[in-house]
Amino acid sequence: MLPTLTQAAATPRTTPALSPSESHFGYGISFRGLSHNWCYQCYDSPQRASNTGLLFHSAHFLGDKASCKQFCLWRDSKFNTWASTVVNYRQTIDLCTQVFINGVHVALSDTSSTRGIYSKRKRRCCRVMAVSTNEPAALSSEKSNVAILWFKKDLRLDDHLGSSSCAAYQALLPVYIFDPYLLRGWSYSMLENLVEAVAELKLALQGVGSDLIIRCGNIKAELAALAEEVHARIIIAEAEIDYEWQEAVSSLQEYLKDVENGPSNVSVQTWTMPLYECKEKGTPAYYKEFQKMQCRIKPPLAVPMSFPPLVEVADRGCIPSASEVEIYIQSFLENNIWHRKLKDLQSASAEALLSTMSEIPSDKVVPGTSNKAFESFNSWRQKYILASPYEALEKRREELALKSQDREAKSSNGVGAISIMGTLEAYLRFLEPTWRKDWKQIYERVSEAEYEGPRGGSFRRLFGNSLTLGTISGRRIYYEAFEYEKARNGGWASPFGFGTFTAIAAAKYVESSEWYRLLAASTKEDGEKRGSHVRIWSWRGSLIHYTMSGEHGSPVVLVHGFGAFWEHYRDNIQNLAKEGYRVWALTLIGFGRSEKPDVPYTELLWAELIRDFIVEVVGEPATLVGNSIGGYMVSIVAGLWPQIVLSLILLNSAGAILPHDSTCTYLKNPNLSSVFSGQNPSKADKWLISEILRASHDPGAEYVMESFFCLKKPFPINWFLNRFQGKVFAIQGSRDPLSNGTERKQLFESYCPNVVFQSVNAGHCPHDEVPDEINKMILKWLQQIDSQQAGRTPPLQPVQSVQSA
Repeated sequence: MLPTLTQAAATPRTTPALSPSESHFGYGISFRGLSHNWCYQCYDSPQRASNTGLLFHSAHFLGDKASCKQFCLWRDSKFNTWASTVVNYRQTIDLCTQVFINGVHVALSDTSSTRGIYSKRKRRCCRVMAVSTNEPAALSSEKSNVAILWFKKDLRLDDHLGSSSCAAYQALLPVYIFDPYLLRGWSYSMLENLVEAVAELKLALQGVGSDLIIRCGNIKAELAALAEEVHARIIIAEAEIDYEWQEAVSSLQEYLKDVENGPSNVSVQTWTMPLYECKEKGTPAYYKEFQKMQCRIKPPLAVPMSFPPLVEVADRGCIPSASEVEIYIQSFLENNIWHRKLKDLQSASAEALLSTMSEIPSDKVVPGTSNKAFESFNSWRQKYILASPYEALEKRREELALKSQDREAKSSNGVGAISIMGTLEAYLRFLEPTWRKDWKQIYERVSEAEYEGPRGGSFRRLFGNSLTLGTISGRRIYYEAFEYEKARNGGWASPFGFGTFTAIAAAKYVESSEWYRLLAASTKEDGEKRGSHVRIWSWRGSLIHYTMSGEHGSPVVLVHGFGAFWEHYRDNIQNLAKEGYRVWALTLIGFGRSEKPDVPYTELLWAELIRDFIVEVVGEPATLVGNSIGGYMVSIVAGLWPQIVLSLILLNSAGAILPHDSTCTYLKNPNLSSVFSGQNPSKADKWLISEILRASHDPGAEYVMESFFCLKKPFPINWFLNRFQGKVFAIQGSRDPLSNGTERKQLFESYCPNVVFQSVNAGHCPHDEVPDEINKMILKWLQQIDSQQAGRTPPLQPVQSVQSA
């Protein structure tokens, strides 16, 4: 009797040892209906094709004579992966579905509909989906232990080092935990995506003879209980870059060390899946220098053929609905009074609020202002607009706004690991005609996204949630885009960069995201050496840098100006923290070392980021400090969401101060080279200047500048300040080259009754030029606000205290 498919794949024949570049594999093929009738044979030596220089291995499969085939594998030198083609083609090769290499399952993708690598020879081409020449090593050398495979934001089996390394263990327990605290900032639609992705992951695990254990609760308590129940010694988890999730993994490690009457000798082992394989150590600060390194792109790993036996537990759990998860989160945080109040503020966008904004409150009306509804201001804004090529698309964008919101609300399906591969295939083939209804729907979404946003922006729209949930990896996306372009070009990728815009957008997104991940990791490491604790916050799929100092006291959030970053407050953060305040400083999206995605940048986008930062990171109302355009941004936040702002401190704030009936003219944007000049030019040291230049070379930096100079003329700053019930402290450098300090003072006093104004002998950035003087002013102001806020509602608990509950 011939061996079964599993038996043959699990016990490959031994072969002579070869060099790493010529690893000799044993493999098998499965045919639909013929999987139990085949024999296994591997030649003892590789064959090399003289005309291609590719390493070949061949094998015969002899189930019955009619289906005898010869199959070859070759190594792709660019990806160091294995691809395959049929040497002796017969009709029954259409039944080919699987390949097993050294016991590892490898899916085959039929590319016969396009020109394959051997299409000129009329041979059918089947491609192995990313088989690495080196099998992943186990994360632990102990091969007799029971392991827990903890899924977080890596809800897939494809290209997953954690699952690929599990063969080293005798038994395995895959787990997903719905932790209400870590999910508290997620929208309902995102929770729907999460539930769908977990369900598809459970199906995928069941397909390889395992299952997914579901738990709801605190991750530390649940994992510790499971480890004790199944006597696990290893917990395998993906390493995190996001601070909150990183803290969750770190706190779990500490908890397992210190837990009493619980599991002992349990360790957490983390893994990563980088896109590049770089020989040089370290990440250069400049993107162009990184490109010069020409790091090889790693191929994705295939789905494991089978898993170790599943450890039986008393309760496997069941997947809750999105509504149940939301209710669970609300009940868990019911004692955190601020959470519900702040969370409700995220339900409406800034643009939606502006369109329904009521009139200026009667107690805020002062001489020279007009008490009219929003429509009059909207017409003013439409009249004074920077003429640009984008102006013609504005009306169409507004018409599609509601339609886009409805579509996004209903498009919560198709983000699971199984579904997303079909979406990716349809996306890459967008320029090809199709008869499939599901592909046509995807085509429509791509068309609308491309019409509404920048070229290639449809990729983020379609795959942003999937990448956030980890249902597809960047390496898989890059590999499939590259293979699609090769299939279109007869087996060769264009050396001149010509390709479909969808494949280019996918590859660019992956490369850009990986750069910012590497940059974030190196920035955190360098920051620790310098004593500055850099943290990463994931906002709408983009990595945002920030820092936090101080353990007690009222919260203060510092927002930088155009072209700057959180480090511009380097002489203010620690001083305020030492005086008893909790201080956050963040780098806005599109600036500094924060990610610069291909999105339209507007004042409302930045305002929503600040709002979400207060809700999700700070967790309670805070005093907002803003310099230059940062002052205008925090004013928008105070005007639209006054519930989350204790007070405002404006440092040479941007934004016109105008009555409604004033004559308005567009003023050309000032020369940005003077932004950092002032009374103390020595503060613009080499590091500050080099960091500004460094950020301008990041991928996506051009989108920020393009969007900035195509912005509509914004609302006057007094329009927002007059809707804020709190107090405003405006500090103005008298030597500011961008504005007249005397005129600014008169305007504030005339049209902003809640503003306290004070001049200092400084330029445009007084907090950096004369930090000691500014720190004293800010501290005095904060002490006054504290006395007014005595007895306010307690804040949302920080991650550490909640996770240790």
